[in-house]
Amino acid sequence: MKNLDTPLTLDEMVAAPSIAELQQAYEDKGEKHITEKKFLRAVKRDYSALFKEEFSQAMTREASEEIPFSEVIVDDQRYKLFGVFHPVFVHFTELGKNVKKEIDKSNSFFWEQNLLKRFDPKSNFKYENPIEMADHQYISSLFNFRIGLRAGALLPYALPMGLLKAISMAFYYRTTDTSTYLVEKIQNDHNYKQQLKIFFNMHLDSGYYKEMPVNVDLELRAKSGKFNSVQRRSAYMAEFMKACNHLEAEKKAIVGAKHVAEMKYFLLNGFSERDVVDKAHDDAQLFMGNKEAYQGRVMSPMVSRAIKHTVAGFISGLAVDTAVVYTLSQLL
Repeated sequence: MKNLDTPLTLDEMVAAPSIAELQQAYEDKGEKHITEKKFLRAVKRDYSALFKEEFSQAMTREASEEIPFSEVIVDDQRYKLFGVFHPVFVHFTELGKNVKKEIDKSNSFFWEQNLLKRFDPKSNFKYENPIEMADHQYISSLFNFRIGLRAGALLPYALPMGLLKAISMAFYYRTTDTSTYLVEKIQNDHNYKQQLKIFFNMHLDSGYYKEMPVNVDLELRAKSGKFNSVQRRSAYMAEFMKACNHLEAEKKAIVGAKHVAEMKYFLLNGFSERDVVDKAHDDAQLFMGNKEAYQGRVMSPMVSRAIKHTVAGFISGLAVDTAVVYTLSQLL
């Protein structure tokens, strides 16, 4: 789509696999920049304008009933990555029903950690062999503390909506990177169908990055070594899938929509942080050799750590509210 005065469309910018190839695409359109710095400034200007325009258009179109996916072939292995939106009550929605239809076609899916529980909290899917990836080990303690802190602070104001709503609001307001624009827009609209329009009608390969094409952003981060926790989780899942021996013609995964474009990039280009790669490969080997040991060694400590830090944050959030109320009472 291109309604703006930019050399390339959003699809063309997203499709460029590297900075060099994006720069060549610009030059083919007659726009040449003396330095990479000036070129990246132009990319940011064009891409952010196109993204905002596409975002506005996405709100006007009906959401598809199909789960969006993106494919990539690496070393003769096909990867099919489904991207989903997963708020707290997603299992009650049409999206939840569509996820069930998709996994009914095949009994072999990789899942982002805890995502299957989100779609199937009562195990109604009768899913025999879920392959759950332990990507949450790359969620920082501070991240979980902040979720708890915000939930605790929001609780008094969200009680009419219920405790789960307060926690949900805290979770979806957590992001401070390039997806903030998208998350805030969604959170301001409580109509679930409107939320689906955004996630289903936006370009899945954009990764919902609002300032730079995802491939450009990740290439720059590879040079600087400054990846965030969401990107590390995407890299871990990509490497875990690579390392799992698989007999089917394609490996399929269901993950949060924001992870899809990042996982494609890391499947094609690898990841520069060796400790994440080695951990993913070790976990995959453990999973294939002893699933119970994998659950016990990798998943259980991770969950208990997350709960501990989230509860600490929640108590702190309530304490902040109490302190504010007491201070105000002394002033009045």
